[in-house]
Amino acid sequence: MRASSKTVAQLALLVLTLGPATAWAQQLRGVVRDSAGRTPIPGVVLLLSDTSGRVIARTITSEDGGYAIGLTPSIQRIRVLRIGFRPRELAIPEMVDGIARLDVSMAAIPTLLAGVNVIDQPNCPRRTDRPAAFALWEQTKAALLATVVAREAAPATVLRLEYDRRMDPEADTAAQIEVSIDSASATNPFVASRPAAEFVALGFVDQKQDVNSYHAPDADVMLDDAFPQGYCFEIASVDPTRPGQIGLGFKPAKRRGGRIDIEGAVWIDTSTRALTDIVFRYVGLDAKFDRSRPGGTISFRMMPNGSMLVDRWFIRMLEGVRSSTGSFTQAPIAGRSEVHEKGGEIAHARWADGREWNASLGTVEGRAFYGTNPAAHTRLRLLGTDYRVTTDSDGTFKIPHILPGPHTLGVEDSVMAELGIALRTGAVFTAVRDSTIHLTVATPTADDYVATACASLRLAAGRYSVIGRVLNPDGSGAGGAPYEVRKFVGNAFTPTLSGRANEHGVFVLCDVNLNDMLLVSVRDDGNEASITRDVTHRIETMTLRLTPRR
Repeated sequence: MRASSKTVAQLALLVLTLGPATAWAQQLRGVVRDSAGRTPIPGVVLLLSDTSGRVIARTITSEDGGYAIGLTPSIQRIRVLRIGFRPRELAIPEMVDGIARLDVSMAAIPTLLAGVNVIDQPNCPRRTDRPAAFALWEQTKAALLATVVAREAAPATVLRLEYDRRMDPEADTAAQIEVSIDSASATNPFVASRPAAEFVALGFVDQKQDVNSYHAPDADVMLDDAFPQGYCFEIASVDPTRPGQIGLGFKPAKRRGGRIDIEGAVWIDTSTRALTDIVFRYVGLDAKFDRSRPGGTISFRMMPNGSMLVDRWFIRMLEGVRSSTGSFTQAPIAGRSEVHEKGGEIAHARWADGREWNASLGTVEGRAFYGTNPAAHTRLRLLGTDYRVTTDSDGTFKIPHILPGPHTLGVEDSVMAELGIALRTGAVFTAVRDSTIHLTVATPTADDYVATACASLRLAAGRYSVIGRVLNPDGSGAGGAPYEVRKFVGNAFTPTLSGRANEHGVFVLCDVNLNDMLLVSVRDDGNEASITRDVTHRIETMTLRLTPRR
């Protein structure tokens, strides 16, 4: 891979809303219990099929082990699956007043590695753990299927956080984080961008000219028959950081030059017999990317109603920067390397029955002041994120659901907001899961911004000032853009001063007069912009958006 090449990591997000359930005239109802203790079993998958074995309907048991699903005349059999239990297949019982009642007992298996018939994969090496690996694969499929059926049977309205973390390469901690917040009815917050057969044939990276698009698997991909045909399974090495877990390792059956694939493991908690996560890394990349450990993780969580939900996901790679389209681009940045993690988390979920779940995230709360006075009804935000809050009448505030990482609290001053800029406060903190941070915040104003900027320019702030911002054609700040100011004197504009905007495209004219007419022009890298403005406010603002020079 050339040093100048760019790569894109794609985490496809899909929002699906299901229509109202069909009003079935007949129903199958029951409870699934453990045969030993007679305790209800949540998260059991029920597959209803016809005489040919074709699955017509499916559902999953709730927290109390109960289920209810509509029947059609063609449905004759039911298959009952749950990781850690022996599967069962039963006939549909007779109806009584339109209801077929079927309570099911399931026997727990002593180990997830109980032997099964092995389907030979000729491209995989012979291993002594092959039977055990395929036994664990059968259990893994039951767990993956539970996540797929759960999102169909019990969709939730979720608060979804998408992020881009720039990592500190030395400490491997987040040095900077950007967060966007989305609230939607999501049956599946993370969805693979193509079917399993295409991944097996083409790999998990599209290499086109100087742009590489990275992909990740989901439960549907791994459940597809094409996946075990293209990958070899083995029992993963014991991971001391995962006590009580067992992993099913997977590797591509064939390695071909120029094809970038994945290898990794699906991890299962042996005590709760629940899927925990899929961890993978990209193989076949240029060796220079190895130190960034390019790969990803998709995590699963058992919810209060017995369903499984993907609650966290990310892809990690070297030299990542967010593009204007929201994709994840890998490219050299001013001669330095950066490691980024781009992904998402579910912060909150709510189901139709009123049940709710909150993730273990951070909270910040406190009081904001202007000098010694409470900053009442003031808009605060965490810079670089969608986290926003308006203070109460006494300046108090609280922001929940904060992703772990470093954050800076800013204030959306009414003057600076016109330029799309939030002012930094002195409140800098690192959010930690299940932790609340308390702050007392001094909130700066546009006047403070002008005073600081003019002091750094070794100029005095006058009674009237101008704050301007230069934007690139895509709306981002044109950092370092050169500007020229002309003042209308007599009957012509006379050059007055020139300079360069800061890294955010902002410049300050420190000492102007009331009713001055100013012409500000910018020419930068083939683009230009200009604006004429009369100074009528104590702090005048102006925005210049660059367009291609004619």
